Amino acid sequence: MRLLLTCLACATALVPPTQPRQRLTVAHNVASAKPNARNAKYVDQLLDVAAGTDRGVRAKDGTRNIIDGLIARLERSYKGADASETPEWLYRDSEVVYVGQRSSKRANAAGGRFRGRFGRLLFRTTALYQHIQKDGESLRAVNANRFRFLGLLPGCAVLRGSAEKENDLEVLSAKFDRKLSENTLRASFERPKIAFGPLVFEAGPASVVRLDTTYLDDRVLNTAWKTSQWRSRTSTLLWDVDLARTDM
Repeated sequence: MRLLLTCLACATALVPPTQPRQRLTVAHNVASAKPNARNAKYVDQLLDVAAGTDRGVRAKDGTRNIIDGLIARLERSYKGADASETPEWLYRDSEVVYVGQRSSKRANAAGGRFRGRFGRLLFRTTALYQHIQKDGESLRAVNANRFRFLGLLPGCAVLRGSAEKENDLEVLSAKFDRKLSENTLRASFERPKIAFGPLVFEAGPASVVRLDTTYLDDRVLNTAWKTSQWRSRTSTLLWDVDLARTDM
């Protein structure tokens, strides 16, 4: 019991506490933050279909096709929108619902090797977060994977770093063979920190990720990942942590 409590304390200490913020229901009264009512049914379907896929790694081809179609529909409706006009939706704590990666045998774009086939056997995921948080005038990026080793001992892997608007869109669009929108952020992460039992240590290299927000509303956020490792477009669906906790 003592070991479990120590591990939980270490894992929690790595993740910055969520700053007090208004509930999302308040956003409905903000002129610049009105959710698209026509998209609500598609978001409902998307969350329902993705719920049984273990954040995408267990999704069958048929299920992926349904999810991809729903995401594409939402993205078309959001084309040309400026995500920064709704900062209360863009800068918030989010939990990963689905990662559109066809194969996660070795690793996954969200969670790395902890979410690969072997990693999932040893480190059962209990929560997977991706946050973009306002930190004064700057932005902070935090990714966290909470797990239980062999389903018993809790631990956490955390990436912390800074985020800023990406300005080199033309060069990157050519490099990635996909046009990046004005909603693209550059997240620069420090080396991952692992908390396990009484130990907290660093493992793995620092990294840089581009996050292109392709859809955003009061409940969910969809981003297209681009890194040197994940060369193909990797769509990641997130939903607000407060809503996730209410629905669990």
